[in-house]
Amino acid sequence: MNGSPDGSNTFAGLVQATDGNFYGANQSGGNGSNCSDNCGTLFQVTPAGGFTVIHTFENNDGAYPVATLFQHTNGILYGATNGGGITTGSCAPFGCGVFYSLNNSLPAFVSLVPYQGKVGSFVEILGQGFTSSTTVSFNGTPATATVVSGTYLKAFVPSGATTGFVTVTTSSGTLTSNRQFLVVP
Repeated sequence: MNGSPDGSNTFAGLVQATDGNFYGANQSGGNGSNCSDNCGTLFQVTPAGGFTVIHTFENNDGAYPVATLFQHTNGILYGATNGGGITTGSCAPFGCGVFYSLNNSLPAFVSLVPYQGKVGSFVEILGQGFTSSTTVSFNGTPATATVVSGTYLKAFVPSGATTGFVTVTTSSGTLTSNRQFLVVP
């Protein structure tokens, strides 16, 4: 990063999203026109090292991002800024900060709790669009699953399962876990 317009003062960490790229925030810099020292940027870094600014904050949508982004199971990235947003009352003149989302059309996924276990152990799965017809597989081995809600289901690690990704097939398509599940002896 070379300062403005790329941004500067990387305060938060990076998150690797489901597209394989890394996403982060610069607390200042950018080429926004509504902050005296610029309001910061969101950026993407490819595994090969390519750098792209994907958003420049303009104060009304936030300023000075300070939190590491996180990715929801719907694929959308979320974060927080230290300033910007409402700039009246007790928030004048710099703003009280905002929570923001960035929809970069990243793939949805499922998240597992825990990410390791023995055959027969119970695993919680968080995601989107679960119905009574939802199916689960551990690295290709079908599992018994119970849908608790549209975003939560329970499954048991099936006999014959091996370490690998967990897939959940819904009426909308197949979701893959964002990390591999480790089958332990």
